[in-house]
Amino acid sequence: MVARSMSIRKVDTFEIPTDIDVLAKGNGARIGAISACESSLTIEKHTLKEYIASYEETITETITVYDESAEDYFSYNQYLKNRTFKIFFDEKTHTLYSSAPSIITHKFLNHLSKNDTADVSGIHSLAFDFDSVANQLIVTKLIRFDTDDDHVHKKTFGGDDVAKNIEAIDALDNDATIQLIGKLRVGQSDYTISISKPGTLVVYTRIDTPTKDRPEPMLEFTIRVLDELKINELKV
Repeated sequence: MVARSMSIRKVDTFEIPTDIDVLAKGNGARIGAISACESSLTIEKHTLKEYIASYEETITETITVYDESAEDYFSYNQYLKNRTFKIFFDEKTHTLYSSAPSIITHKFLNHLSKNDTADVSGIHSLAFDFDSVANQLIVTKLIRFDTDDDHVHKKTFGGDDVAKNIEAIDALDNDATIQLIGKLRVGQSDYTISISKPGTLVVYTRIDTPTKDRPEPMLEFTIRVLDELKINELKV
């Protein structure tokens, strides 16, 4: 089963014109684009604006490409990679959801916030308590945390109910945890998920496939998980 992920950020302001180019650092070369969709999505009690974004970056690595016209292979040390992804923004909770990996989301939002044609500000990590999350999981299977041990920056503990380990408990208590993997009940089913800083949710259990009535099952699942964990509840 292929894991699926969603990158999550808090954003104070996210106002985008209908269709704009995104310039590097706000005044450099074009590195992408973003356009607002006409329709919005309603999931549970959350209403979200939808955007289509693209991000182009130069990858420095050696690859070999077959050129059909020359009928030969050529090596290149750099190439451009373009990613198209979706962004959803919940104005009431100031939560942004991105289908792109966390590092791409970070780079894209950083450039976008410096563009005068958009009003994007106050981008920060999703604030949550790993200790509280661990207590709500049916079982915790992995904990990754920062450490001050000599020659070691991070530790990863895995196993059944690893959250009972003394060193893991200490990491949870002292806010040193950077990732948890475990089982969470959502609705009537149990799902194996990973949640990490600054805000990436991964699900390893099969979720629903897109349909006409439910076009964004991963977004729907992410919102349900955050609500279940009381991380991003909509106050009414």
